[in-house]
Amino acid sequence: MKIRITPAEYQENDWIVHELAHDFVLRDAWCLPVKIEGPFRDFLQFFLSVDPMESSLIVKLLFQFRFSLGNIFALDDQATCIPQTEESSIKVRLKRPESFDLPLPNNSFNHFHPVYLRDNESLFEISNKTIFALIHLGKKDKEVWMGVYTKSFGFLSDFYMGVIKPFRHFIVYPLWLNYLRKEWETRGIESH
Repeated sequence: MKIRITPAEYQENDWIVHELAHDFVLRDAWCLPVKIEGPFRDFLQFFLSVDPMESSLIVKLLFQFRFSLGNIFALDDQATCIPQTEESSIKVRLKRPESFDLPLPNNSFNHFHPVYLRDNESLFEISNKTIFALIHLGKKDKEVWMGVYTKSFGFLSDFYMGVIKPFRHFIVYPLWLNYLRKEWETRGIESH
């Protein structure tokens, strides 16, 4: 099973995120190591319950180090606008208000703000002084693909994303996705 997805492959899907995030960069795209038979909503509830910080000690330490730097340098204050716009949230780009009626768990996902939940996709946003980012999950047949979009505030954002790239690609995502797969199997849900 192919885990990494190219941005071009990701953008071939008929998901609303492409329209909403047209001025964001799709940084990372992954096929999650699960196969879903039931409703996307049920999978999303599972996904949100699997805290990336619990995937391994090294991932937890990396997150804690990042949060410590955020506290020291006041980097984690929420941005007031999407960079180069006057929009406070990607939600304002929706043609009509959409609901998100799943509770967010008390884990690292509670830093994210839900934007929408549809039958086949969901979007979350997070912003701070380093970056404005989106996490998108989309159902493609029985697979779930995840895309991480960012919009830069300038030099600090670009520098930050460059510094964390090898950690994201070679430590955080592989360990988190492996943990997600193990939790999927442990809970008795069918996987690849």
